[in-house]
Amino acid sequence: MRSTNSVKTRSVSWVAALAVTALIGAFVAPAASGREIEPLRDIERDAASLMDRIDLPPDPDRDVADTAIVITNLANRRGVAFCVAFDYEGKPAGRGRVRVPPRGLRWLLASDISKDVDFVGSAQCFLSGEMLGSAIFLGRDITDLPVHQTAVGRANRIAIPVVAHY
Repeated sequence: MRSTNSVKTRSVSWVAALAVTALIGAFVAPAASGREIEPLRDIERDAASLMDRIDLPPDPDRDVADTAIVITNLANRRGVAFCVAFDYEGKPAGRGRVRVPPRGLRWLLASDISKDVDFVGSAQCFLSGEMLGSAIFLGRDITDLPVHQTAVGRANRIAIPVVAHY
């Protein structure tokens, strides 16, 4: 007879292995698709700059829309978020990294990830520690976007089904 603890341990270990495989796949996928892999860029934006971006007056020369991915750290230690964006065909559009201070907030734009290349697609971020993700669509109007967050042990993953920069 099996103990329930060994079944739980095996389930958690299997799920953790699957999560690590997905994480590696997201960062190796650009090489497999034949696209050149850009170096991982650190993106630094604090909460005050998010408010500045939201309060910008309309400008006909500015891009029509962008998506802000906001990461909030709930822990007393620094966290890191690795984000990968995919275009509408599932091909990598870019990637970036955000370092979030303890109990702090950092954000990045879809245009940061894609290096200002227009795209519509999705994004996934892999978060270390106790962090939460949210997304805001910045266009003529501002609205929040759905974010799906899953946790395996101390690692979290957020998926943003719709991300756009144009």
